[in-house]
Amino acid sequence: MSFNSGYKLLYNPDRVKTLLEGNIPKPITVEISPTSYCNHACTYCAFDSARNTAQLEPAVFKKLIRQLSKMGVKSINISGTGEPLIYPNLIQFIKYAKIEERISVGLITNGSLLHKADDELADLCSYIRISLDACTPETHKKIHGSDDFDRIIENIKLIVGKKAEIGIQFVLCNENQHEAVQMAEFTKNLGVDYLQYKPIVFYGKDNQLLKDIKFDYLNIIKYADEKFKIIVKEEEFLEICEGRDYKSCNAVKLVGSIVENGDISICCHLKHKPDFIVGNINMLDFNILWGSIAHQRIIDSIDVNNCPPSCGRGGINEFLEETINSTMDIKNKDFI
Repeated sequence: MSFNSGYKLLYNPDRVKTLLEGNIPKPITVEISPTSYCNHACTYCAFDSARNTAQLEPAVFKKLIRQLSKMGVKSINISGTGEPLIYPNLIQFIKYAKIEERISVGLITNGSLLHKADDELADLCSYIRISLDACTPETHKKIHGSDDFDRIIENIKLIVGKKAEIGIQFVLCNENQHEAVQMAEFTKNLGVDYLQYKPIVFYGKDNQLLKDIKFDYLNIIKYADEKFKIIVKEEEFLEICEGRDYKSCNAVKLVGSIVENGDISICCHLKHKPDFIVGNINMLDFNILWGSIAHQRIIDSIDVNNCPPSCGRGGINEFLEETINSTMDIKNKDFI
């Protein structure tokens, strides 16, 4: 199945209404990168040059969660420049967000440290997505630069069957295209809820490299059933081959991104780029910086033609652009 993330906005009509009125709404989701430390060295990683051994200060992290709750933020996505589970006492912050502040939590991890996490992790998170781009130790080492494939597989088995939705993300690239079909059968046998395929993002590189990759969709999708979903980030693949259908980025008005040094980045793809930093939560509170004049100025400066290809927010932007353009001249909006 393909999945357009823009459809989730139907569950957030208040935010969409604010957008239609020309304002910046409170974010629905905030992505938090608590640490830049990582125990993998993925060949496709966009943030190698940004690794500076920075981590969010614990007091700042907790204060941030409290502020997000008061703003009405619905969820936080813990991912990162580095591996999130390296961050000390991360589980305590997840518990605080989920139990004390009633914010849903998702976790994206390479899976190598799940066995060291609290047994409650997979019951606290709404989802845990493991970045696993191979179904053999050899290919895994080639892409991730680590020898922990077997450990990761055992860790996945530890969390399957708990409350969290468990998924695998497979970033399609030259090094693993030969395992793309085999990956579907392999992950299905692990008992996870879904397998997601997405293209590698080439930051400033020749996209022809991805256009030449073979993707056997029909033989992959046959492994899907009611208990095991296969999700293909179709809009991201199409962006690589056909370009973008949207002319502006509205997704950045709905999703916040905070990096490990406290900077609020306009977008997870543009982390650590000074021109796209709204401010720093070590200096000013998130709720002051979000929706500020500086925030709006940076949004206005975005040229989507210069953004990295295969943006994960493409589905949201397509949905919003069509919605905004088709509703601008509607009269008598209170009647249906």
